[in-house]
Amino acid sequence: MESLALLKCEGILLIRPKEILAELVWAFPNRRAGWLLLSRLGLEPPPRAIKRAIVSRYRKYFGREPDLEDPKTWTEKLQWMKLNDRNPAMVIASDKYAVREFVASRGYEHILIELLGVYSDARDIDFSALPAQFVLKPNHDSGGVIIVRDKSELDETATRKKLARLISMPFLAGVRKGEWQYVEIEPRIIAETYLGDVDTSAYDYKIHCFHGVPKLIFVGGDIDGVRHRTHYDLDWNNLDIVLDKPQFPFPIEKPKLLDEMLAIARGLSDVFPYVRVDLYYFDDRIYFGELSFFHHSGFGRFEPIEWDYTLGSWLDLKKLN
Repeated sequence: MESLALLKCEGILLIRPKEILAELVWAFPNRRAGWLLLSRLGLEPPPRAIKRAIVSRYRKYFGREPDLEDPKTWTEKLQWMKLNDRNPAMVIASDKYAVREFVASRGYEHILIELLGVYSDARDIDFSALPAQFVLKPNHDSGGVIIVRDKSELDETATRKKLARLISMPFLAGVRKGEWQYVEIEPRIIAETYLGDVDTSAYDYKIHCFHGVPKLIFVGGDIDGVRHRTHYDLDWNNLDIVLDKPQFPFPIEKPKLLDEMLAIARGLSDVFPYVRVDLYYFDDRIYFGELSFFHHSGFGRFEPIEWDYTLGSWLDLKKLN
């Protein structure tokens, strides 16, 4: 990976304008302003800036620098992949709109939440054409979901303003952590059917897959507004892992359609060395959530720490194309 925006080709130095511009922006003395401006311009930060940000954040969370030359743990390998794995399919899979076509192409269109609309500009949203309840969200970020339970109470002006701000630039929080694919996604707004309070009344199942094989299931949900997570193996044995969130104080019932959920995870993950397949199980139906390549952006702390090495052993970087 070049530290400067120059590429030697048949003895000629080719200048990459976007990378040159990124270098100029990064030369600003105010680093915070530099990150923001890069994001506003839709530019990927210089590689050395990303590497420094990754190392600094890793040191903050783990008290040591990551081994990026010969990574052993899962969290180290995820950082290595940010710097070295540029699979263009990751851009499609991370795009909450484009991924729908990928899911459908794999034969799982039936698990997609109904799409009500897609917009490149918040001003294009025709609220009169949407049902009384719906969900709006950007296709390229995390946490920007707007749940509309009663359209009659919606402040349309404020909603448009918020969405316009969210799609005005790439997902800055992800880009600053080295998740390069967010720079490549064309920001849009999607409207989907509202399923009810699925986020609070149903569990979400994050199935961690390595080279197309499900290995671990993180079950998440809320208790009195506090996020909890319990970890199970494929036979539904509690693995007694703590990863940033407390465990549920009670066992989670094994979902009736677990085998189908695992089959879906296999079908959606076999083209990636590692991916987290997020599914909802709600009213005896399976719904697709998202695909994620950097769980906790690779900065989650395991208790016990041995699990970081175990998951690391499941990810073989030599198999990357």
